[in-house]
Amino acid sequence: MKPTNINPVIIQVPKDLIAKSNGLLAWVVDRQGNLLEKQSIKNGQAKLTIDSKLLHGQAKIYIAPDLPEMMRKRKVNERLLQRAGAYQPTIHLRNGNVIDLLQIPDIIDFPFRFCHIAGTVSKNFIIDGISQVLPVCNLRVHICEVDRLELILPKIPDWEIIDIRDRILDIIVHEKFPPFPIPDPIPDPIGPVSTRTARSANALLTNRLQAQKQSITQDQFILSLTNNSAANIRKLMLNNFQVFLPYLCLFPRRWPFLYHCDEIATVQTDCYGRFEHLYFYLDSGDQPDIYIWIEANINGSWETVYKPAKACGTHWNYPCGTEINISIHDNRVQPCECAPLPGQVVWMKRVNNGVSIRNIQQNTAASAHIVNAVGLTQNDQGHYVSPFGNSFPFVVQFGSGLPSAGVTHYRWKYRQIKNANLSNVSDTEHHFEGAVYKGYTYERINSDGDTVFYTGSFKLGPEPSPNGNIFRIPHAEASIDIPTEPTAEWNQDTYSVNVDSLSLNDGLYEFIFELLDASGNVVPLDKDIFVVDKKIGELSNPPDAPTITAFGRPENYLLLNGANKAIGFRFAMRIDNDHCHAEINDALVDGSPTENLCGFGQYKNKDSSKVTLGFIASHPQNFATYSFNVVKGNGHSAGPTDTDGYVTQAHDGYSVASNVFTKNVDVSAMLGICDKAAFAENLYVRATHTNGNRRLEEYDRSDTAAFAIEPKPPAP
Repeated sequence: MKPTNINPVIIQVPKDLIAKSNGLLAWVVDRQGNLLEKQSIKNGQAKLTIDSKLLHGQAKIYIAPDLPEMMRKRKVNERLLQRAGAYQPTIHLRNGNVIDLLQIPDIIDFPFRFCHIAGTVSKNFIIDGISQVLPVCNLRVHICEVDRLELILPKIPDWEIIDIRDRILDIIVHEKFPPFPIPDPIPDPIGPVSTRTARSANALLTNRLQAQKQSITQDQFILSLTNNSAANIRKLMLNNFQVFLPYLCLFPRRWPFLYHCDEIATVQTDCYGRFEHLYFYLDSGDQPDIYIWIEANINGSWETVYKPAKACGTHWNYPCGTEINISIHDNRVQPCECAPLPGQVVWMKRVNNGVSIRNIQQNTAASAHIVNAVGLTQNDQGHYVSPFGNSFPFVVQFGSGLPSAGVTHYRWKYRQIKNANLSNVSDTEHHFEGAVYKGYTYERINSDGDTVFYTGSFKLGPEPSPNGNIFRIPHAEASIDIPTEPTAEWNQDTYSVNVDSLSLNDGLYEFIFELLDASGNVVPLDKDIFVVDKKIGELSNPPDAPTITAFGRPENYLLLNGANKAIGFRFAMRIDNDHCHAEINDALVDGSPTENLCGFGQYKNKDSSKVTLGFIASHPQNFATYSFNVVKGNGHSAGPTDTDGYVTQAHDGYSVASNVFTKNVDVSAMLGICDKAAFAENLYVRATHTNGNRRLEEYDRSDTAAFAIEPKPPAP
């Protein structure tokens, strides 16, 4: 039973407007713009349930038709009603609860159109040192519509309008740019804008005015902008919004006042990275302004991987049907593999996202400065000098023929075969026991009738068996393993084990992958059960066979039984988690150190004196490069002092012994036209380690030093 103290509101239509009010509704929103209720106007009257007391500053009323049927799943709020041109009557209560409508404007209407919003999402993956732009699937793409400026401008405080004006004048008149870069991306039709652009701000303004075909000239624009009336500046911004856009991009602290958006859909990218949505929108005379942000399933939960600032990331006046191509850069995003491999096969793919198993050297040949490069992969210079460190997964892909009646599980095991110095060690086999999950996405319909995407994780193991813990092989169709979620989908790539190399001793390891039955017994299979990537330069396979069989290649990965059947896939990998070492030695001038309190060294003769530079750049197993440079004064050249290379190799006139690099440099070459000068020395030792996804820069080390030289005063 309703409380008796509530006084519901009645909206009364004059007799001469009753016919015009047919089909209209009264919409009630709260102070935050959220819809409280809607009631039809029948026979010239609408009876609301809202208490009339709430109309004193707590609620608003709008008059408008109902939404078209195809839009009724949209969440209605005050901005949507305003965008549609709804009529907001003045509220004067007669008898405490009756609102008499004075008019019903002819503009009340809900014209609508369809807008096809579509695009692709991709990422530049570096796999085995090769750049590949690949689509990204199963991303959650949030599509939003940004409010028109005329809806926002009246809400911006006058002092904010004046402050924005002052900042823009600083740029246009004084070319004084803010001390921070413009956020990326700035999509068309704005085009690129940079605080470091060679063009002047005035040229930029002229181009924008011409591009928008404004009748106002540059001088008129600046003169209008100097007006101290906030109302006039609002009007100028509204009439020349495209001109203002590049400048508004420069002021991120002002964006909350300038931009609001409503989410109109959430969709997922397909195997080709494509997304689309058919937007049924209210046509109020302009194109929709579309803003997009993106989430990815990272370890079983949705994480934001792309969310540009609204000021610079909105597609203003979006031409419906044109492609929105988005490139993401988040290191956590994985390559996408949707299509299952046909048949009973296991593709031994990668370490993490960036190193194929095939690209880990399995022989003892030398590479660059490394005498024995077994178990190493390539660095960014293409040399096999990179060990593996930190933590990383082994990625495999199971064919559609697995699991089968005889092969249902798998197992990884390992043993150390050599220490950090590549001397033999004795070790037993160890099994990986950590939990492994495979993430998936699924769809649900929420209470508003919208499709909503969720994530879950399916545990692959470990599961107990008579022969120790084992891991389940996932089916190609996720819904088979998760029958409660018929819409479940997952990436065909499987992160089959997570290796924490920090718990292992440095050295060379053998990793073995086995296929098992439900009891944990190894199942012997034909040798072509395992496949690996082709290497660059190898003969191509047919287009439908992107991999090659492991058996018979120079690196024979297969473990075979007496019947010549495959009982495992093995490979060697070098583990190393040692850090680099960087240290700059005191400079010597004519053999004397410069380590005195003031850091000065004194030379005897500018034409014949020498400065001895020295530094230590090392890594226990030589998995590092170095760069050393010296600058004079505020960044000028200090002569032939710079050098770089691998830590065992000296270049540019330096010599090296036990990782100590030294060089004698002429004082005259370092001083140039100066008779005395101060110098800064900078040393950076860069680890070549990788976790299969990125170089482990946390293993780098650096050092800095400074000294000065001056003429030795004559003897008294």
